[in-house]
Amino acid sequence: MPAFSDSPEGSHNVPVKNAPAKVTYSPKAPKDLSSALVVGVLVPPVLMGIMASKTLANILAQVGLVTEQLYRGDRLPTLNIPSTETNH
Repeated sequence: MPAFSDSPEGSHNVPVKNAPAKVTYSPKAPKDLSSALVVGVLVPPVLMGIMASKTLANILAQVGLVTEQLYRGDRLPTLNIPSTETNH
């Protein structure tokens, strides 16, 4: 059975000489199953670690903002405000 090409000009199927036959892809099991198993076992903990580190960074940033708000008033200088009552 000759291979056909789809022409962009229309729906004409024109046989093409020396064209490869249709090849279907069928996934096969890897030859070295141990490496695939190691990757499959190690990927979820790595992803969980990345998610945990991002969450921890967000929590620490929020704690930093809260403590900054708490201690903001402690570091202001004491201002001497003159009394409004003056005797001239």
